[in-house]
Amino acid sequence: MGPRSSERAGRALLGVRGVVIGGGLAGGAAALELARRGLSPVLLEAAPGATALTAGTLDVAGAVPGSRRLRWRAPLRDAPLTGADRIAILIGTFASHPYAALLGRDAVRDDVATPVKLVEAAVAELDRALVPHGLGVEGQLDENRLLADQHGVMRVADFVFTGAAAGSLGEVPEIAWVRIAGLAADPPAVALRRLAAERATLGLPPVPTRTVELRLPDGLPVGSPARLAAALDGPDAPAELARAAEAARGGARAGCVWLFPPVLGLANLKTNLEALRERLGGPTAETLAAVPDPTPGFRLHRALGAALDRAGVERHRGRATGFETREGRVSAVGFVGDGGAHGRLEADAVVLATGRFLAGGLCERDGLVCEPILGLPLFDARGERIDGRPARAALRRRYLDAHPLFSAGVAIDARLRPVSFPGTAAVLTNLFAAGDRLTGFDPARDRTGLGVALVTGVLAARQVAALASAP
Repeated sequence: MGPRSSERAGRALLGVRGVVIGGGLAGGAAALELARRGLSPVLLEAAPGATALTAGTLDVAGAVPGSRRLRWRAPLRDAPLTGADRIAILIGTFASHPYAALLGRDAVRDDVATPVKLVEAAVAELDRALVPHGLGVEGQLDENRLLADQHGVMRVADFVFTGAAAGSLGEVPEIAWVRIAGLAADPPAVALRRLAAERATLGLPPVPTRTVELRLPDGLPVGSPARLAAALDGPDAPAELARAAEAARGGARAGCVWLFPPVLGLANLKTNLEALRERLGGPTAETLAAVPDPTPGFRLHRALGAALDRAGVERHRGRATGFETREGRVSAVGFVGDGGAHGRLEADAVVLATGRFLAGGLCERDGLVCEPILGLPLFDARGERIDGRPARAALRRRYLDAHPLFSAGVAIDARLRPVSFPGTAAVLTNLFAAGDRLTGFDPARDRTGLGVALVTGVLAARQVAALASAP
């Protein structure tokens, strides 16, 4: 392609209106990728959904000890598996998982990158978008980070958001468990006993631990984790926080890992962590969060919104109600705004990233499970239909069983376009699906939820770009 044809293609792309439906990471990643490729993205968002409940990790293929799909150790060589190993297992063994359906396909990847390189590139782009707004992503697929949540439960992660990133507990000389006076939490002795038991389960040696009581200055709202995090964004917070921590330092070993509750600010998190690290002289991090205190999810939602604004993404608040179609293509999206007013967005292509039940992308209507916008068929990870049945019919008796309902989603073709049944033609040629809207996995059980959201959001945007640049 010569210079003039390239210039014409660029002008053509700039005029393409890609509408992304969904306010979580899948929708945000798709909109950012469209903007990066020179298109004109429009984001319709009703709620952040499951993205705002993240514990502080971006699980691409984090290990789940005891899981057959995402093992912690290789059973034959008795050595820890990496995230790259686990992606390869999902692609090679579990054909229903989105990684298997997408990452191995040249038609979707649109280049010769390996699945690992594609994932790492998507994470790097997200990190670049979030860093100016106080949040970053750290980690890599050939390294496991062993992190503790606020109850002392261990989690094996590959990528971690700023906050918990420095809190890996593999080989450490000492762990200091920081309790903030007045903030509701498990008794430190209980959390540390649980942490010791979890470490032993993972085959890690015992490590000395200590409990530190931190008294913050009067007036800070310690009764609410989210409000405390917002209050610690104040201009004087880093110095006051560091002084309070230093007063409780008392004789910690060199290299001691300091673990704070996940409340160290929203916009000012990085500054607070640096001030604490300087005073304490060792790795300083937050524990991972646990419901109902998802402060890391609030941070991600806030930073993602700021990144979208910086990228020039046109954003609308509202819930999609239906599509206008013409000749097998979506031509417009109808929606209802927060105030009840009806709106309409013209579209050259649409990315559907509305999540599952939490975000309202799937629902129960007249007692039956359905996809509310188009009435698309829904399938579980085994390929069985879920829609048109009561939700309870897709649940199992025991809590820890794999529940078909929680892997429900739409089937797609090789280009992420929803289909009526696996192997059939796309329902609409310019409609693409991403994130939890896809079938084949349970995002909570598999711990691949945000990884699938990020990767499929980027891949769906690439399909829109490919559609836009086609003759």
